[in-house]
Amino acid sequence: MDVAELKRRLAAVWFADIVGFTRLSAQDESRALRLVGLLQETASREIDRHGGTLVKFMGDGVLAYARSTASAIDTALALSEKFHDRCAADGRPFFLRIGVHLGDIVVSLDGDVYGDGVNVASRLHDEAEPGRVVVSEDVWRQSRQRTELQFAPLGRRVVKGLDEPLWLYEVAPAHEVPLQDGQTDTAIKKPEESRSLAILPFEVVGRSEEATFLAAGLHNDVLTGLSKIPALTVISRTSVMGYRDTHKPIPQIARELNVDTIIEGTVQSAGTRVRLSVQLIDGRQDIHLWAEYYDREVSTDNLFAIQTDLTQRIVESLHTQLAPRQVAQSGGPSTGSLDAYRLAVQGRMQFDLKTETGFLQAIDLFQKAIGLDPGFGLAWVGLADSLALMEDYGYGESEMLLSRADQAVRRALEIVPDSAEAHTSLGLLLLINQDGTGGIREFEHAIQLQPGYADAHTWHCWLSLLLGRGDVALKSAERAVELNPVSAEAVSNLAHSYLAIGKPEKALVEARKARELSPSYTTAGFYEGLALYDVGRFAEARSILAPLSVPVTGELTVPWAGRGPDATLALAHAGSGDRDGARAILAEIDAVDYPFAVGLVNAALGEIERAFDAFRRVDEMSAWPTLAIHHHYRTVWQLLRDDPRFENLRAVAYRSWRIDPHAG
Repeated sequence: MDVAELKRRLAAVWFADIVGFTRLSAQDESRALRLVGLLQETASREIDRHGGTLVKFMGDGVLAYARSTASAIDTALALSEKFHDRCAADGRPFFLRIGVHLGDIVVSLDGDVYGDGVNVASRLHDEAEPGRVVVSEDVWRQSRQRTELQFAPLGRRVVKGLDEPLWLYEVAPAHEVPLQDGQTDTAIKKPEESRSLAILPFEVVGRSEEATFLAAGLHNDVLTGLSKIPALTVISRTSVMGYRDTHKPIPQIARELNVDTIIEGTVQSAGTRVRLSVQLIDGRQDIHLWAEYYDREVSTDNLFAIQTDLTQRIVESLHTQLAPRQVAQSGGPSTGSLDAYRLAVQGRMQFDLKTETGFLQAIDLFQKAIGLDPGFGLAWVGLADSLALMEDYGYGESEMLLSRADQAVRRALEIVPDSAEAHTSLGLLLLINQDGTGGIREFEHAIQLQPGYADAHTWHCWLSLLLGRGDVALKSAERAVELNPVSAEAVSNLAHSYLAIGKPEKALVEARKARELSPSYTTAGFYEGLALYDVGRFAEARSILAPLSVPVTGELTVPWAGRGPDATLALAHAGSGDRDGARAILAEIDAVDYPFAVGLVNAALGEIERAFDAFRRVDEMSAWPTLAIHHHYRTVWQLLRDDPRFENLRAVAYRSWRIDPHAG
C-alpha cells in the first residue's frame, strides 16, 4: 500500500466487546450468534446517530472512531446502556466493556484504521469493569468540563502491550456514579470536609538526575504550601519519606499515618520539560478521586506555578472552607535561578541524612546556591539549619558553628521575614543559647505562619517543658505527633509531656512506642525508665536504665541528659530498698562535673545537707536538671520543699533560661 494514499488524522477511537462471550459460545452457540447480531445492530445505529464512523466488527467486538471525544463518549455510553437493556429484556443481561482513546490514526483506502490510537483503544477496554466505559487521560482532558458527565480516576495503570503506564478514568452520565476497581454496587464516596492528608514522595520515572531533583523539590514545595493552611493536617516530610519506594497498600499507609487522604505522583524529565502526574486517593477506601497532569518547560516560574495550582486543586477537592489568601502563595518563586534551586534541593537531601558528612555536604551545597543567588532566602535557611543541627549533633566546633548559623538565619529573615522555617531556625538557636523567652516567641511565630510545620511544634513542646509548662507542652506534643506520627522524637516528647502533667502510665505507652519506632533512640529508653520509676515499678526501671548507665557503656548514652540516667537508676535502687546499690552508682558520678545529679541521689537517700552542699555548686542548669526540677522525682523534692534553699535551686532553673517565674 502506498503511504501517500493513506489519510492520517487525530481521532477519538473506541473499542467494545461483550463480557463473557467466550464462555457463552462454548455453552450456547446459537445464543452467542444472536448476541453478536444484537451488538452489531445497536452499535451501527448509535454510531450513525452520534456522527461516528464504524470501522469493523470483529467477532464479539466493534471498532469505531469519531472526530471528537464528545461524539465517541456519547456513542460509547449509549451503546453500553442500550445493549444491556435489550439483553435484559430477553431475560439474560449481558454487558459490554468499552475503551476510548484520543490519538493518531491512519485510514486506509478500504476504510480500515491503524496507528497508536487504535492500539491503545484496543487495550483500554480490558481495564473496564462490565458495563463500564474507560477513557485515557487525553480523552478526559478534552471532556472534563462537560457538566453532564462525571469521571472517576482509576489511577496510573500498566496496560498490557504498552511501554508506559497510563492514567485512566471511568466515565458515566452525571446522574450516575461510576464504579471503580472491582466495585459492583457501592457508590464512590468523596471525603466530606477531609482534613488530613499525606503526600507520598513523588516517584521518578526513568533515571534522570534532573527528574530526581525536580521530584524532591516539587514534593517539598507542595507539602510546605499545604502545611500553611490551618484547616489541614498535612503529615510532615520526615514521616512520609519513610514510604519512598514502598509497596504497602494505600489503606495500610493511611492507617499508619492516621489520614483520610493520600496524594501520590510521578515526575519525568524530558529534555527541557518536566511532566508531573498527581492523583488524590481516598485512603480509607482506596478509591482514586482525581488526577492532575502538568507538562511544562523547566523554570522556577513554572515550578512555582505548578506548586500553587496543585495546592489550590487539592484544597478544593477536599471541600475545605478556606479564604483564597490562605491558599495562594504570595510573591513568587523563592529564586529566579534554576541552578540555585537545584543546589538547594540537593542540599536539603543531604541535610536529611543527619550525618556529619551529610551536614558538611549540605553546607557546601547551600553556600553554592547562595553564591548563585544571594537573595535566595530558603538557601540561607538551609545553611542555618545545617550549621545549627551539626552543632546540636556534636560535630565540629560549637561556637563557630552557632555564630555562622546565627548570621545565616538573620540574613534569611531579612529576605523572607514570613518564613516559618527561618523563624524556627532562629528559635532553635535561641534555645541552644538558653533564651527561653526568645525561643518561645520564634516558635509561636513560626506556628502562626505555618500551622502544619511539625518541627516548630516539636521544638515548641521541648522548650515549653524546659520552662515548666507541661500543659502547654502536651498540646504541642499532640499536634507534633499528629503531623509527624513516625518520628521517635515527636512521640518521645509526647511521653515526656505526660510525665510532666503527672500521667506516667500514658507516658510509658508513648515511650515504648518511640522505642519501637527507633530502637537506638536512647532518649526514649530514658523516658521509659522515668515512667517506670514514677509508677513505682523499680525493678523494671532498673532493667531499662542499667544499659544506659556510664559504668556499663563507658560513655554518656543520652548526651543532653548528662548523668541523668545514672541518677535515675540510683533512685530506682533506693526506691526498691537497695541503698548500697544507689551508693555504688553515686560513687561513680563526678561531683564537680555533675553536682545536680549528686545532690539528687543524696536527697533520695535522705542525706539532706549533703544534697544541698551539692546543689550549692549548681550555678546554671542545662536541659536535664531543668526538666528534673520542674517535672520529675516528685517524691524526692517533697523532702526538700519546705527548705528555703530549695527555692534558691528553682530560681537557678528560671534564671538559666531567662524566664520570670511570675510572668503570665
